[in-house]
Amino acid sequence: MFGSSSESEAPSKASKDQKTTNPDHSLSFRSYEMNDLPVSSKKSTNGGLKSQTQSSSTNSDFKTWASPNQVKNIVSIPSEWPPSKSSLNPLENDTEWPNMRTDVYLNDKGKLDGPGKVESKIPLLLGAMSSKRAKKISLGSQLSHSEAKRSEYKKLNPVNEGDLENWVFVNDAEKLWLRCCFKLENKKIVRTMLRSNDFFLNSDRQFAIASREGEKKLDIAVDWMSLELIRQQIELETQEKLPKIPHKKMGSVDIHRVSDEEDLLQLRSIVKKHNNKLLKLESNNSKLRQIYSQWLKLKTLMEKKSHSVISIDCEMWEQNHNYLTELGWTMYNTKDDLYLSRHYIIAEHYYLENKLHVGDNRDNFLFGRTVVSPLKIALEKFVSDVKSIEPVIIVGHDMAADLKILKKHGIDFSINTPNNETSPVSGNGSNDSKLPPVSKFSLVDTSMLYMGLVSNINEKPSLSNVLKHYGTQIIFPHNAGNDAAYTMLAFLKLYRDDIPTVLGKPATHLLYDISDVSLTTGLLGAEPKSSSLPSFANTDDTINSDEEQHKLKDKNSKRAAALNTERAYESLFFSDKSALRDLPVYKRKSLQLEPNNN
Repeated sequence: MFGSSSESEAPSKASKDQKTTNPDHSLSFRSYEMNDLPVSSKKSTNGGLKSQTQSSSTNSDFKTWASPNQVKNIVSIPSEWPPSKSSLNPLENDTEWPNMRTDVYLNDKGKLDGPGKVESKIPLLLGAMSSKRAKKISLGSQLSHSEAKRSEYKKLNPVNEGDLENWVFVNDAEKLWLRCCFKLENKKIVRTMLRSNDFFLNSDRQFAIASREGEKKLDIAVDWMSLELIRQQIELETQEKLPKIPHKKMGSVDIHRVSDEEDLLQLRSIVKKHNNKLLKLESNNSKLRQIYSQWLKLKTLMEKKSHSVISIDCEMWEQNHNYLTELGWTMYNTKDDLYLSRHYIIAEHYYLENKLHVGDNRDNFLFGRTVVSPLKIALEKFVSDVKSIEPVIIVGHDMAADLKILKKHGIDFSINTPNNETSPVSGNGSNDSKLPPVSKFSLVDTSMLYMGLVSNINEKPSLSNVLKHYGTQIIFPHNAGNDAAYTMLAFLKLYRDDIPTVLGKPATHLLYDISDVSLTTGLLGAEPKSSSLPSFANTDDTINSDEEQHKLKDKNSKRAAALNTERAYESLFFSDKSALRDLPVYKRKSLQLEPNNN
């Protein structure tokens, strides 16, 4: 089939030359495989056996240059897996092939064993990250193990309706037995026994987190029979008669297995966190009820149109809030339904610009003309406008800082009894002690109204967010005149809005007194006192070394220098207060409202 032997020697010599010159040996390997098989076993593509003529044509297609006697079976299939050394191809050498995979490595037994270890160029960083990850994994495994123990214990000890009456709160038993003990040493025995860890770490007792029927507060409960045995034990030690704890049906019972101190700490932590959340929620609900009550009074007062409204806003220098740079207010006469906005720039602080945290928009007043005047003239004009529309409701957004700076300059809206000496905004100047205190000014913070609207007092909203709720966008914010006008708009929309009823409605008799409808952030709790110079640190109470004393002296010297600078500044502008009355008032038109003469 392959020709004579003489003819086969020539191709054999040619095949040797071909192996040395042709780098691609795949064609030769493929020819060897096809020729090594018997002719009768070669199958065609349609599943039948090939004839002898077909095989010869196939051999000619593959261009076989060697006879089957001279060709060795290079591809050998071992009879076992993994192959042993005896079954390997004898043509291959004994050198091991390199491991080209980077995600696995060989262990001591020569087997693939997981991802390879990468040597980090920053071992400290990776070491810290791995330690945190290891801590998280360890904590997660502990929690899952504890949860698995709880679930298994619950399966073995199911809770039914009958079991809800077989539990007693440990605190209730302690309170009852302490009242029945006459001797102090006996009371100490009761406390020690019911509060010790040994009481909870007894495997014969069952404990659970339970709540009373109709309540949400949680507490630790013990099974009634175990507590009865404890009562008998205390009676033997104290020689005092202790009453039995009556059976009471629980609202819910969650059985916990207390096997060690970690389980006990986790049990107490669950109860404490849950009860703290309930206390905070109840405190927030109480404050929301007060907001809704004042809101209803405000609605009634505004419907009567007996009071006018003034919204205020003050802009201070961002680097020191003791310097007032702008004052703006908007008046609303409820009887005549008229509005008027004013914007004053303080001449003494004209050179102080805000650039770090907010933009400088003092020249972009949109609702009237901007007036540049001394501080005293601006304050006198403000007081004159307030007196002209009394009685009045003072409105602001997060107005604590505004009221503080106005009070520093002599305008105190918290004065109830008219007294012209203490407050320039007060009425006729009479100081008769027989007169009852009259609340002339009700202070309303629009941020409080919005927090009541959304029933969330944990975060104060910004003025832009309040108006965004009603589809209004603020243009040129942090201009005292613009902010005062937008605050008035927010107030009118908020007080007319529907009051939420998720917490019910207050009693009607509580809404009769509408003499004071104040609603400020003071309702949320006392704010921490801030220093007059917040940029400087407070004096340390204890001094531990000479170095700390030296640092403290430097701080005190800087503080004294700052105080001297402020005093010199005040003496420069306020040496003669009467001289400020003769200063001219500078007026300029807003760029947005300038009429077009063309």
